[in-house]
Amino acid sequence: MNQANTKRIPLLIEALFLLVLYGWIITVLTYKPGGIWQLSFAAIGIIFGFIYGYKTRKKDIPNLWITCSALSGGLWIFTILRFFKIIVWPLGRPLNLKAYLFLAICHAVMVLCVIVPLVWISSKKSIKESFSKGKWKKMPPESLGFYLLTITAAGAWVWAISNVLKTPLPFPRFPLIFFLVALFKAALTGGGEELGYRGFILRAAVKRFGVFAGIFFQAVLYTAFHIKLTPAFFSPGVFLLSVFTMGLILGYVSHKTGGIGWAFLIHFGIDVVIEWQNIC
Repeated sequence: MNQANTKRIPLLIEALFLLVLYGWIITVLTYKPGGIWQLSFAAIGIIFGFIYGYKTRKKDIPNLWITCSALSGGLWIFTILRFFKIIVWPLGRPLNLKAYLFLAICHAVMVLCVIVPLVWISSKKSIKESFSKGKWKKMPPESLGFYLLTITAAGAWVWAISNVLKTPLPFPRFPLIFFLVALFKAALTGGGEELGYRGFILRAAVKRFGVFAGIFFQAVLYTAFHIKLTPAFFSPGVFLLSVFTMGLILGYVSHKTGGIGWAFLIHFGIDVVIEWQNIC
């Protein structure tokens, strides 16, 4: 066995361990708040990741252990808020505008709980790269990829707008406010997930495991976040397969363009449809 292969095997073992550990933690912290033992074991895993990450970190290189722990730690804090019934989630269908505004606040709290720790543990360079909308020169206008992404993003928004127009609200009052709040929540979902998984996690995973393994890694964690969520349009199996495929595609797009701009545009349009279906 040559030296290159011996290096790949420990990395593979580390990748599998990270996926099992943080995949389990993210799944536990999703949907129901869980019991005290589940929350305690999740906290132990997160603390272990922070300690090991800080011991093995290198200057100006995103540490995947710390990044995964920060994302999971943010979810853990949000889950504690749910455990004490300060916040509700999953959000479900609103009964009126007041209830919908409260759900929007809960959603904003979740995004802040996840993004703030990721920003806190990251260097200025990592923050700038993760928030980057993309360096369009990497995919010039004359390239096939540019046209495909443009058509996909436009298609997502045509689908979103047509879905909104043909599916009227069950609430006769304040339709415009409902629509604006729906846009806000969809932007929070798309922006939060793209920043978390295609921003911070993807960059740290690519630095650690390489491009293809890094894209695969973030797609698995992204899917773990959706395991206990209600399928939007499909059966559970098809739903998770579509989420995993979306994670791979948007991960590749974000890496290729050097930012989350295209992925956010596509994700935002899809989430508008999902959000409108959830309230209608």
